Amino acid sequence: MKKNWMYGSVMAALFALMASGCGDSRRTVEFRGICVDDTHGENGLYNPGRGFRLETAVDVLHEKDTPTKELLELSEKYVADSVSLAQSYFYLTYLIGEKLSEENFQTMQAYFDELQKQGKKAVLRFAYERDFMGRAAAGPTGEQILEHLDQLKPFLEKNKDLILVVQAGMIGAWGEWHSSIQGLENSEETKAAVLEKLLSVVPEERNVQVRLPEFKNLLKDKPELYKRLSFHDDFIVIRPDRWDADWALVADHSENMINEQWNYQYPVRLYLKNVATGEERNVGYAPAGSYRLSPADRYVLWFADRRYHAYDIAASQTRMISGKVEQHLWDEDTDTPLKERDAYGVMGWTEGDARVLVYDRYDVISLDPLGVAEPVNLTAGEGKRINLRIRAIKTDPEQRFYKSGDKVLYSLFDYKDKRNGLASAVFSA
Repeated sequence: MKKNWMYGSVMAALFALMASGCGDSRRTVEFRGICVDDTHGENGLYNPGRGFRLETAVDVLHEKDTPTKELLELSEKYVADSVSLAQSYFYLTYLIGEKLSEENFQTMQAYFDELQKQGKKAVLRFAYERDFMGRAAAGPTGEQILEHLDQLKPFLEKNKDLILVVQAGMIGAWGEWHSSIQGLENSEETKAAVLEKLLSVVPEERNVQVRLPEFKNLLKDKPELYKRLSFHDDFIVIRPDRWDADWALVADHSENMINEQWNYQYPVRLYLKNVATGEERNVGYAPAGSYRLSPADRYVLWFADRRYHAYDIAASQTRMISGKVEQHLWDEDTDTPLKERDAYGVMGWTEGDARVLVYDRYDVISLDPLGVAEPVNLTAGEGKRINLRIRAIKTDPEQRFYKSGDKVLYSLFDYKDKRNGLASAVFSA
């Protein structure tokens, strides 16, 4: 989503009362909104009860020595954006069934002390599960959630001036009320009990947020509680961010829910959705797990029929892009009774999605996603010449593409004597 929001010529005034020894003074700030064509138009208006927010997470048990690390790093990164709020996740994952200790509360308090120091407030959520069911480490029962909430009441009261709102976490993956290990989201009784308990321990001056109207309606017969429930959504930032995109790639598995039980390469229907306009665009079918959206949002790439295919978003056209490659790009050692063979894999993309980098058995091959330019063996066939497998190691999790001059670390494996090692090289597109 490109950051060219225009909020018109709306004028907003901020009146700040600043106490001083000589009495009160009043200051008026004129603010048009977030407008990229305006002087300082990408700078937000600082308001500790409203605005853009960071997103931070603290494992209350395992990050007791560094509870403010992410808060400090993100605050520095977005220092120019007038960010006044922090989406604050406290994960109690490894405290299930245990009473919260004084050390646990000290960990959370250290985070709030830093919030106060920075003049920020928390959009607060407690949770346990950091992944979908089956992949999360553990999940609480409803009774265990209620016990922890009772223990949190004094802590919430103590820090209420630093809390903007409390979100109804606790249940399921990331506290989003789905995919819980215990299936808590399937029990109306449990969800209602968690909401009631939250509202009883959260200071009355603060609201509790839920994700969906159906959750709020669990308490529709209790008007005094119902009116304290509001709604929340995900965060956005002002400046360009690595998650910016015009298109989202959606994979629909529903047509082959039976087939997937025995065929892990079952076909998945792919389509694109424009996050700004809502437009949907059909891409086609690809084997499960073989597809990806390019970093610059220009192509959808997948591997099928032992070839790479790229859907060009601008042209609404699919092209087979690896037909000129002489080497086999599929895993020749695969020994399973499946029609398809998996690809050796994708190393990544070059800047601007100009080329996609894939592997054969030995080397790195550069492909043109338009299928026009000739493929290039970036490792000059050296891997095949000496029977060596060359693979890049991603040392920077934030890196989204390769550009000329980048230093790349490679792992090496000798197919003959099984020795392995490392090598580094300067990348050249």
